Amino acid sequence: MYNNDDIIKNLDSIVNGYENAKDLGGQLLCEKYTQTFVYTLVQKHLFDLEAIFNLQHKHVIDVFDFITSLLKFTSHQIEETIFVIVQFVDFFKAVCEEIQSNQIKFSDLSTYMCKYNPNLDEIDVPLQTRFIATHQYPPKKQFNKPQHRKVRSIDLNAPVVLGASGYQTKRLNKEKIFIDSQKNSNSSITKVQYQEKLMKILVLHQYSEQISIYKPDCSLSFVLKPKAPQLRNIIHDFCWSEQQQRLGLVLKDAFICFYDGEEYEFEKFFSSKQEQKMIFFVQNKWISVSFDMRVSIWNLELEDNYCFNHEALKNIITIVEVPYLQQVCIACSDKLTLWDTWEKNPKLLFKLQVNHARLNSLIFFDTYHVLVTAGFDNKINIYQLHKKYNDGDFVGQLEGHASIITAIQCVEKSPIIISSDDKHIVKLWDIRIMKCIQSFDLELRQTIGAIIVLQNVQAVCLATCRLMVMNFEGHNPRNMKNPKPLKHHDKQIYATGIVLDSIKNRFIISTKRDVRFINIFNGQTIQILKVMIGSADDEICRFQPLQQHKKLIIGTSKGFLKIYETHEGEQLNEVQIHNNRITNMQIDYQNHLVVTSSLDGKLITFREQNMKFEPIRTAENIHSGVDYCHYSQAHNIILTGGVDQVGIWNFEFGKLITVIKHVKPKGLYVMDYNGMIILGEKDCTYIIGFDHCDESIQLKEFYRIDEILIKFVHKAHYLLGSTKNGDLTLVSIPVPNRPNIAYNPYRLNWEDYNISSTSAKITNYLLDKKSEFLKLTQRVKAHKDKLTHLDIVSIEGENLLVEGNQKLLTASKDGKIKLFSFPQLQQLCSLNINHPLPVQWDLELDTHEITKFKLAFALKIITFLRSQPNQSVSQARMLDPRTLLKYLMQVQGSKHRKTASVELLDQEYEKRDLIFNKVKDLYTRELQGQSLQQIEERKKAHMYAQMWKVQEEVQDEVANKQLDDAKQKDFKFMQNFLNPNFRNKKFLNEIEQIEHQEMMDKLSKKLDKAITREDEINMKATLVRRQSKLNNVNVNRSTNSNTNKLSRLRQTDQTVFFQYATEKKLASTNISQRSTEYQISRTISRAPNTDRPNYNVGSLISDLVIKIFKTLTKDDDNRKRANNSIGDIAMRKTSNQIFHKIVQNLDQKLRDSKYKKWFIPPQSDRKGEIIDANLERMFFRLKGKK
Repeated sequence: MYNNDDIIKNLDSIVNGYENAKDLGGQLLCEKYTQTFVYTLVQKHLFDLEAIFNLQHKHVIDVFDFITSLLKFTSHQIEETIFVIVQFVDFFKAVCEEIQSNQIKFSDLSTYMCKYNPNLDEIDVPLQTRFIATHQYPPKKQFNKPQHRKVRSIDLNAPVVLGASGYQTKRLNKEKIFIDSQKNSNSSITKVQYQEKLMKILVLHQYSEQISIYKPDCSLSFVLKPKAPQLRNIIHDFCWSEQQQRLGLVLKDAFICFYDGEEYEFEKFFSSKQEQKMIFFVQNKWISVSFDMRVSIWNLELEDNYCFNHEALKNIITIVEVPYLQQVCIACSDKLTLWDTWEKNPKLLFKLQVNHARLNSLIFFDTYHVLVTAGFDNKINIYQLHKKYNDGDFVGQLEGHASIITAIQCVEKSPIIISSDDKHIVKLWDIRIMKCIQSFDLELRQTIGAIIVLQNVQAVCLATCRLMVMNFEGHNPRNMKNPKPLKHHDKQIYATGIVLDSIKNRFIISTKRDVRFINIFNGQTIQILKVMIGSADDEICRFQPLQQHKKLIIGTSKGFLKIYETHEGEQLNEVQIHNNRITNMQIDYQNHLVVTSSLDGKLITFREQNMKFEPIRTAENIHSGVDYCHYSQAHNIILTGGVDQVGIWNFEFGKLITVIKHVKPKGLYVMDYNGMIILGEKDCTYIIGFDHCDESIQLKEFYRIDEILIKFVHKAHYLLGSTKNGDLTLVSIPVPNRPNIAYNPYRLNWEDYNISSTSAKITNYLLDKKSEFLKLTQRVKAHKDKLTHLDIVSIEGENLLVEGNQKLLTASKDGKIKLFSFPQLQQLCSLNINHPLPVQWDLELDTHEITKFKLAFALKIITFLRSQPNQSVSQARMLDPRTLLKYLMQVQGSKHRKTASVELLDQEYEKRDLIFNKVKDLYTRELQGQSLQQIEERKKAHMYAQMWKVQEEVQDEVANKQLDDAKQKDFKFMQNFLNPNFRNKKFLNEIEQIEHQEMMDKLSKKLDKAITREDEINMKATLVRRQSKLNNVNVNRSTNSNTNKLSRLRQTDQTVFFQYATEKKLASTNISQRSTEYQISRTISRAPNTDRPNYNVGSLISDLVIKIFKTLTKDDDNRKRANNSIGDIAMRKTSNQIFHKIVQNLDQKLRDSKYKKWFIPPQSDRKGEIIDANLERMFFRLKGKK
């Protein structure tokens, strides 16, 4: 069953078992046995391997000897043997690729171990040989920052920058020093800070009540004194927030004060309850430290703080922010403490002991992500926080000062640290190599207490009791009087070439200034090789990999060829082979040949040996400069394109054989194994076939494409081309198969194009404009600009038993790199090389096919080792293929497709984050947050809202209390209702009230009838007498105006009343007649000589109505003055209440008059109030008449 045919037939099942096999602990065996396992094994038995080399008297060993030797030192299960052998093969392959040989020496093995050993920790490296690696950290998120601690993986796994040693170093210019001339009473400067946006220097002197503000040339610009009387005291400390453009002060007598903007007009202050010693702005928070070492985090809107203390916080020196880990470092005199302040209760993460007698300075170097400390000694220590674990490491030390270090500072975006000591010596350090690069003595009398960097004017400020400003070399000191900030130049780079390294699963991408390595699984940059450092006017034109991508050969715009090692970025060789820009460079890996062309008109073929280039064939004066070139190894030809012609060269002899004239080439390409030349011209694209004839070739035009194509690639019968607008075109071409041409690649020759082009042996060819047009199969808009790279690649690698999935790889001047499926041309991946994360990355790597190749090779090695003589029984059992294959066939699992969790650009950034320097002025208010004035207004609004809330709560309490009282009353009634005595009494009262009501109704009717009858009798008997006395009354009215007014009022009131009396049947139905009779009777009753009594029913009721009405109207006027409406009063005094008062007064007068015999108690309802539906209408009519 286990012969070769069966193995090939069941190879998929075997690979599936290999990928899913686990040990007894449940760990995958393919993850247990890795390259790290082999490194550890070789490192442990390195001397044993050396002994094996010496005993066998072999200078070199092959892969079989290497595996046999290592198997002696392993202890594993028999089923795990094939996993171990696969890793041994990979390790041996890596060593062979490094030395470019199929056999290795012991020295090769030991050298490789020292260079690539992943188990070698940097902590074990001596301090004298350490260096700080440079990383290109991604831009920070500026908008909508998270309000909790979130450590980004792109910050932890930032790409390493290689080849930048010695770059960006700066020196200070001592020839021109600016010094301030203010009288400071020789008081030392306790704090100095730079306002980068406003370009001002803030200075606080010891025991001072003001902040002095200077320009970069040390001229005094402004003096800030607190305005409030309670703030006129000593300022302990200040801090300037560049993000909020806000100044914070802590003063004596426990006050904290803030100012906004450049003018410092609005002043906000409040009591801090405890006197504060220091103030800082970190993580968008204002933090202060009191004299008893309590740390307070302030809320400016509420003027409140959260205070915390810890036993580790003693003798606090300073507080700095560690942005990439979202932590805050609080430096004490003997240690560093790292805190998470995003939580409500700040959490201590870990402590880091410092190697100083007493700490006095701490800075965070953001460019290199390290903490730099200085103490009361002459050393500067460098600590690096661990990326994944809450821990820190001591990684370096700067030694060179002869006395106590007084101040340190770092220059961001450079590797420089500046320090000063007690003897006034200033030193500049390169943190990468930990060496001093400049040292000078300022010859001062006082110690330098602080150093700040004026980043945007390229200067450094040193503070003693005065300010001193020095420029970096290369910056004009004259510009300090009217400084202008340096402009940010965000240069957009783009890829000029791409190579796939399927062995290490990465893309190698070249730009004009560097080479970048991008992880194939997530699209993130893992390494950057700076190859153009120190060559500002030179740039990368072409590049190609060497030695299985271990090395890179680069062609530049000045005609140089440079070779770099990719692991450490070391430059191995450099030679100038051209005098102008290199336009093309191709490598024949089989024969170790390099073909280059240049604008200087040369076409050179080099032989590469041990990183050295030996020219073997040269052609000069070609087309007055070669713009386009393409080399076809399969067909032994080279195409060159100039201004108006194309040359076809024989590669073996380096001779010109054919010239295509009167064309303006835009692109050249040869379809290998098909014998077709693709020529992109100014009008269209030509497809030309050719046949070899002895030392010449015969051309035959086949087709034309009605598109101007500039880049080409082909696969099978598909031809892909790109236009100048970034479009991809796919054409299907029926192509013949042509055999490869055998030739000698190492012939020597020299050729002059000017001479050979006039030879009679040269064939001149003119394009036929009448050839057939081919239709495009597909057209896709791939990029927005011209393509710089176009290729078809196999992500899984080309050396597989089954060819991997083909992908189309493109790059353009728009900065984007894209992957498309082929031939469907569906976009799978998109990455802008200027951004840290991809826009899209839907790429899957099929590890199944890769594992097939490795297992097939491992089984072949096992078969060979078993065939060797002198095999022990244990070795034979260990190498038994039947046992291994049986075990793998029994393992069940699914097919693996290796994928990784991919972070995309829109998950971490907004679009405006990526162009922050361009748009930050448009979002100033959003970035700075609320101004102090807005905070104060929000505080007042919050206070008013709280007052309203309290008032609402009080009203709710009153309403609830009333509701509770009503419920309690109802409850008491229900409780009393259970008592029989209460029920009897209640029902008897109701019965009595009902009987009383019926009695009142009867008596009321009798009263109405009696009053009506008596009034009629009196009116008829005295009618004549009243009429005679009416005239006398009229005379009296004319003489007395007041009496006349009162009479009219009485007349009006009585008329209205008689209308009511008529309705109630108190008078006759003739209203006008009864009104006149009533007026006459009232006039006679007021006569002095009358014998009739002063009381009658009409007068009594009329007087009562008028009196009550006036009383009510008077009350109404008084209530109007209190802003109460008449409607409110009318609602309070109901009609029943008013009539009840009238009837009560009437009853009393009737009892005292001669009509008491007609007195009957009035009718009332159950509540004891008179019921009358018409009284309210009468009342308002009386009120309107008045």
